[in-house]
Amino acid sequence: ERRDAGEPITAHRDGFPVTPVPLLSFLRRMPRLRTLTLHQVPLAGSGRFLLMSRDTDCDTSRPFPCPELHTLSVSYPHLADELYDVLPITLQKLALRCYPRHYIHLLPGMPAVSRLNYGWNSPILSASEMVALLSRCCCAQLTHLDIEYVADHRDSELLGIISTLFPHLKVLTLLRYR
Repeated sequence: ERRDAGEPITAHRDGFPVTPVPLLSFLRRMPRLRTLTLHQVPLAGSGRFLLMSRDTDCDTSRPFPCPELHTLSVSYPHLADELYDVLPITLQKLALRCYPRHYIHLLPGMPAVSRLNYGWNSPILSASEMVALLSRCCCAQLTHLDIEYVADHRDSELLGIISTLFPHLKVLTLLRYR
């Protein structure tokens, strides 16, 4: 199934579409959740996944529904995603990456194989987009950061804001592509 960026994600069970549950509504049922991994592989021709928006979710002006969340990992983060505006201050580990990793698309013969045989692509963020996204995250207690991006004219700025925004980092993983 092909989707445009921002189109709601539709799950399938036994070949039949399942009505998607807004992420905030889903998370509010698990207030003690400590680790959340949202790795989705985009289909060829589709964009990044929009997980949370004012149009599709509950009131995003309320606090994050999982106040004890410690670890969050999201593949292909969407710039318009309001998830990054409401992250809890308890967050210590954040991964904004590709799944599977972007370098698989760079291996000889793999782009054709991944698009044709598996039907997926890798809409990786640029350094400029990563600056915009990380600037919205109020996670001063973050100790682990894992990001994957393509270098551009704001590459130096990205590296600079990481130390400013996340002064308590102990582990930093940068997968940077040129």
